[in-house]
Amino acid sequence: MSRRSLDRRLLVGVLGLFAVPTLVATAALYLLYRRGVLADPTTLAVTLAVGGLTLMGYLAVVAHGLGRALVGHLRAIQRGAELIATVHPDHRIALRTGDELEALAEEINGLGDRLSAARRELDLEVARATRAFADERARLAAILADLDEGVVAVAGDGRISLANRVAKELLVGGAPLLGRSLLDLVEPEPVAGLLERVKRGELVSGRVELPRRGQGPLEAGVTPLTDADAHTIGLILAIRDPARSVEGAATTVPGGEVSPWPAAGLASGVGASVPGPPRPVLYDFSYFDTVAREAGGANHARRLADLTFVVLDTETTGLRVQEGHRVVSLAAVRVGVGAVRAHDTFDALVHPGRPIPAASTRFHGITDAMVAAAPPMEEVLPAFLRYAGEAPVVGHEITFDLEFLDAQALRLGLPRLAWNRTVLDTRLISSLVHGSDVSHSLEAVSERLGVTILARHSALGDALATAEVLVRLFDLLARRGITTLGELLEALERRPRP
Repeated sequence: MSRRSLDRRLLVGVLGLFAVPTLVATAALYLLYRRGVLADPTTLAVTLAVGGLTLMGYLAVVAHGLGRALVGHLRAIQRGAELIATVHPDHRIALRTGDELEALAEEINGLGDRLSAARRELDLEVARATRAFADERARLAAILADLDEGVVAVAGDGRISLANRVAKELLVGGAPLLGRSLLDLVEPEPVAGLLERVKRGELVSGRVELPRRGQGPLEAGVTPLTDADAHTIGLILAIRDPARSVEGAATTVPGGEVSPWPAAGLASGVGASVPGPPRPVLYDFSYFDTVAREAGGANHARRLADLTFVVLDTETTGLRVQEGHRVVSLAAVRVGVGAVRAHDTFDALVHPGRPIPAASTRFHGITDAMVAAAPPMEEVLPAFLRYAGEAPVVGHEITFDLEFLDAQALRLGLPRLAWNRTVLDTRLISSLVHGSDVSHSLEAVSERLGVTILARHSALGDALATAEVLVRLFDLLARRGITTLGELLEALERRPRP
C-alpha cells in the first residue's frame, strides 16, 4: 500500500497555510492601491494592522486544526498501545491516515499479535503446571467431603474460605459458603468473640456453641489457623449438630433451606445462566492475605490493589425516584486484592410494592410474576448493608443507584450507603484515564478494556462487568502514578465530570 510521507504532507500543509492568505492579502492590497485608497498614510497603517491581525487569526485557527488532528492521531496510537500492553492484549488500533502514523499503528498491532500468541503459550504452560495442584485440590475435596463433621476455615474478618459438604448443609442447607461471613449465618456473639481474639494475635482452641437463627445450636471444635510466622490469621471449625445423627445432617435440615444471605430473597437468576465448574470451588486462602493487608491505616493512604471494594448495580421500575419508582433487583460483587471475587456476590430480586411497567420489563426482563414471591426492600436492604460492611462502594454512573437506595434507606430509617464510606464511579475513572474524546458508557468502556458483559441490563451481569472494568482501570491508573485511594480521589476531584 503506497503512502504519502508525513513530512511531505506537513510541508504541503504549511505552504498552503501561508500561501493562501499571502495571495489573498497581496490581491487585496493591489486592488486598494489601484483605486487610490492607500494613498493616505493613516489609511495604509490601519489597513496593514487589520490585515495583519486577520492573517494572524487565520494562521492560528488553521494551525490549531492541523495540530489537533495530529495530536488526536497520536493520542489514539498511545491509548491503543497502552491497552495492548496492559489490560486488553487483543485490542487493535484502527487508524487510516495513509502515512507513517498508520504504519506505526500497524507495527504496534503486529506486536500485539505476537504478544497475544506469547500469552496463549504462557497460558498453556500455566495450565499444564497447575494440573498437579488441581489434582491435589480434588483429593483434598474428596477427603473433606467424606468427613462426618462439617469443616470450615474462617478468616480474621469472619469470611469463610474453606467449607466441605456437611458444613454447607448444616449452615445454609447445601448452598455455597465460600466468601460468605459466618457472622451472617449464626448468632454473631460467639464468633465475634473468637475473631476478636484472632485480631489480638491470641491462639484460640477448644469448643464453642454456635446458635443458629430459628434452629438448634451447633457445636464446633476450634483450632487456630496460623501463617508461616506462627501468627494467628484465622480459625478452623469442626462443626456438628448434637440434636441429630451425622447421617441426618447430611440429608435433612430442619426448617428447610436457609437463605444464603439473611433476607436476601430470590436470586435474579443471572448467575445461574453462567455454566459453573464440574466441581465447586472449595477454598480460597487469599482471604487471609487480604485481612493481613487491611490491618491498620487510613483507607486514603492504602493502595488500591490492597483494598476491598463492593461493586453494585440495580434495576428499577423506572428512571425517576421522585415519581415513586422502586428497585426490583439489587446485586453486588466483591473486588479484593486486585481481583474480582466472582463467587462472592449478593444477588436478590426485590418486591417493589407497585407494578412493573411494560417499558421497564422490556429493558431488564423482570416481570411482576418474577418478583411476586420476592422480599421487600425492608428485608433486602439491611441484608445488603451487612454484605457491604464498611467497604467502599463502586458503580457505573452510581449516582443513579444511590438515589434509589438512599431514598429507601431514608424511608426505612437506615443509614445512607454513602454516609460513611467512599463512593467511586467507574465512568469518572474511565474519563480520568482516557479523556473526554471517547465514549464512557459501560458498553464502550467494556469493549475498550476487553471485558465481556454476560447479561447487560441485569443487576448481577452489570455488576460483574463493572467489577472487571474497575480492576483493569486500576492497572491503568498505576501507570499514571495513581496507586492509593487518596491519590485517586484527589485526581477525580480535579477532573471535570464528563
